Amino acid sequence: MASGVAGIADQIKSVQVLGIPIGEAVLGGGSALILAEVTDALIAPRLPTMNIGFVKAGETYVMHRWGHKVLGGPGARVATLFLGYDTIRTIVPLEAWIKDVIAKLTGGIAPVPTPDAAAYSPAPTNVTLDAMAALDAAVAGGG
Repeated sequence: MASGVAGIADQIKSVQVLGIPIGEAVLGGGSALILAEVTDALIAPRLPTMNIGFVKAGETYVMHRWGHKVLGGPGARVATLFLGYDTIRTIVPLEAWIKDVIAKLTGGIAPVPTPDAAAYSPAPTNVTLDAMAALDAAVAGGG
């Protein structure tokens, strides 16, 4: 059995509930969260959005390729999925789009914007104005 940090990680990795590797999921998710937050705090403020997207894509690839050596297979898979989603979120303003649609569906009662959402246009640019007009009409009860 390994000692120190490696021993603690091995003990966490071995935790299972009903055969589900909860420990590896915790290590994978926690590792992804720490890496994403460090990247957002230290690297993101210095790069344009698209460039930070490439940095995050690189982190995702590294986790996919070599993460199993540190976190185990399921832990690395969890970390890769989390980092992949964070990469997509950085490049494509999904949260802002969803908030915009919810605001339209609820009659303008939108949740308080987060700092991430404030950086993006409130309306998706790949949706035609006719589609937005149709959505507005449907929400207003006219369609």
